[in-house]
Amino acid sequence: MTVAFATSELTPIAKVGGLGDVAGALPKALAHLGVDVCVIMPHYDTIDAKKYPITDTGKTISVRAQKKDYVVKINQTVIPGGEVPVYLLENTDFLTGGGVYFEKSAMVNSFQEIERFLFFSMAVLPALSALGIEPDILHCQDWHTGMLPTFAKIAGGHTKTLFTIHNLANQGKWDATEILSFVGLTVEHHPNLALRDNHDDINLIQQGILSADLVNTVSP
Repeated sequence: MTVAFATSELTPIAKVGGLGDVAGALPKALAHLGVDVCVIMPHYDTIDAKKYPITDTGKTISVRAQKKDYVVKINQTVIPGGEVPVYLLENTDFLTGGGVYFEKSAMVNSFQEIERFLFFSMAVLPALSALGIEPDILHCQDWHTGMLPTFAKIAGGHTKTLFTIHNLANQGKWDATEILSFVGLTVEHHPNLALRDNHDDINLIQQGILSADLVNTVSP
């Protein structure tokens, strides 16, 4: 079985909260059980390249957002204390600048935050394909990867998606027109893209819950 974790955080490489702890520990535990597992995440400026040796895979992909094509470079490291590969997606337009989050609060208050993780979610499947990885399970974490199960459904293929909720209070809600314009999709691409919350926004954690093949949580 091949499993790919898509995450915004990873302990200790880029930790903010408990999401990073799960992403840093569970892949190593699965690898110990014999699962072929990797992690994919943004390559933030704040990742210490001296502390965590990073190499260039030699792979790049093109991601189309806002009706433009953007280049994403794929770098690689490992989770410290193990051999699980971590693929770091480098892009100065959306992914690399600054730390893990732009917002100090747990709630999303700017489209910049939404853009970052929409772009990341759009890059995950093409990056895995460029690396020759077609996971049986794509494990998506929290609202930051909430659109990824929908993208996987649109792309087709055999990959199943698991969506884990770490913080249900932080849902990643934003204007539907802006989100759909950014990702270049319409409601005709998938029925779930027509869903709106009570403010007529697209709710990214709702997208993850309804599009994923399976949903779980880290606590009751």
